Amino acid sequence: MNFNRQYTILAGVPGHMGFELSSVGKARPLHINFDLEKSDNSTSNTGKLQISNLNNEHKAILSEEGCIVEIRAGYSDTLGSIFLGGVMNPSETLQNADRTLELELFDGQSYNDTVGSISMNGIVTGTSLLSELQSKMGIESAILTEKASSMLQTAKYSNGYCYVGKLKTALQSLTSKADLNYSIQNGVLQIFAAGEAITTQAYVISVDTGLISIPKKITISQTSTSKSGSMKDGVSITAETGNGIPGYEIEYLINGAIGINDLVKIESREVNGIFRICKQHYSGDNYSGDWKCTAQVVEVSI
Repeated sequence: MNFNRQYTILAGVPGHMGFELSSVGKARPLHINFDLEKSDNSTSNTGKLQISNLNNEHKAILSEEGCIVEIRAGYSDTLGSIFLGGVMNPSETLQNADRTLELELFDGQSYNDTVGSISMNGIVTGTSLLSELQSKMGIESAILTEKASSMLQTAKYSNGYCYVGKLKTALQSLTSKADLNYSIQNGVLQIFAAGEAITTQAYVISVDTGLISIPKKITISQTSTSKSGSMKDGVSITAETGNGIPGYEIEYLINGAIGINDLVKIESREVNGIFRICKQHYSGDNYSGDWKCTAQVVEVSI
């Protein structure tokens, strides 16, 4: 189990002809290397992707404005989407006979830059405003927890709503008003209460399902949402004796089915319990080493 590394890369500008690269069924696929960071905060997930010896047609598509790249990676039984985002700053280097194209990737970058205006009369609920924001920002998919849905419905603007500017700021203000958090994962908007998972079923992570190392105990600090509208701004490791939420850092073989704010059940000699994924770092090279995810998780009550 878990020896057959595979990848599929899809790229193109929405509405135009794109291309697909895949290692599936190929004895000598193109060399790729990726390094991706994802977290449960409202800032964009980012990453880098390197592809060697692409043809000129594919390089031209990756250089087009608005190009989107999806990376599907894993092992023969766990191939799944680990990143979907826009391309910035493609650059090529020459090493011996290989030409390597490096891409900077940003999840939800287009949503962050969208500028627009909204005007709604009467009593405006958070639910109706969110729907309008999704439409204006071009966000096709959203996942709301039951608690988030309820809190948005009760968050109201009694005298109508009017806004002009970056729509991301309006989304931040709305989620702050409802005492909620949001993030964008593979182009999908997630809205949830602080510390809340978006799934109810936990994926098992054990030695049998890809757990690589012994879970490391850490403390994860979080900046809370302020009433002025500034958002929770991510997670970082602090000293174990500092203030914050106790959690663990784990390493496991890449499984694209496990994403940010999903529940996982860790089964090991040292740790057993249900946790929420709050940060992920994917790394892999199809010519060497494991394809692994280093994740930060916090314990939850079910």
